[in-house]
Amino acid sequence: MSTDCFTCPQPDNYAAVALQLQKTALDAENCIYPLEAQLRAAANRPTVINIGSTAPSIAPSVRTRFGTSTTITFSNSPNLFIQNAFPAGIYETGVWLNATASGATTDNSFRQVEIVTRGLNDPNNVPDDSTVANVMYESNSGLGMDMLLSTTVLLDGTQQIQFWFTHNNASNIIIAAGAIFWCTKISDLTIPRVVI
Repeated sequence: MSTDCFTCPQPDNYAAVALQLQKTALDAENCIYPLEAQLRAAANRPTVINIGSTAPSIAPSVRTRFGTSTTITFSNSPNLFIQNAFPAGIYETGVWLNATASGATTDNSFRQVEIVTRGLNDPNNVPDDSTVANVMYESNSGLGMDMLLSTTVLLDGTQQIQFWFTHNNASNIIIAAGAIFWCTKISDLTIPRVVI
C-alpha cells in the first residue's frame, strides 16, 4: 500500500505537524461555514413587518389601494416591503386590519380585503398577476370588523405586493391606523434537490 496519497510529517520536522493541523482546521472551517450559513438562513428568513401609520377613508364601491403609508416595526431584510419589488422567491404575506363605518352602517354589506401581486411599474390597465381575497359581511355591531388575510405568493423579482380594499357600505369605511402588514421569504424559486 502506498502512502503517497497524503502528506505525513516526519519526526525530524515537527513544525510540519503544526502546519498540517492548521491546514486541516481551515479545511474543516471551509466545509462547515456554508452549512452554518444555510442553517442560519433557514432559521432566520428575511422578514418585514409594517404597521399602518394612517387611517385611510375608503369610499363605497371603489377598489382602493391602502397600506402605502406604513412604519417598519421589524425587518431583517434590506428590502422595503410596500414600495419595492422583492427578490425572486416564494413568500408568505398577510394583513390584519380593523374596518369601521365612518357613519351609517349598512346591514350585511360586504368588506373585501385583497392581497395582489403586480409588476412594480405596471399601469392600472394591466391585470393583476395574482389576487387573493377575504370577504366578510357587516354584523352591524358598531365596533368595526377585524379582518385577516394571509397567503403564499410567488414573485419573479419584478413584482410588488399590494393591498386593496372594497366595500358596499352606505358610508365610507375607515381602516384604523395600526393595521399590520407582513412578508416572510419561505424559499428561493430554484431549490437544489438530491437525485437518486
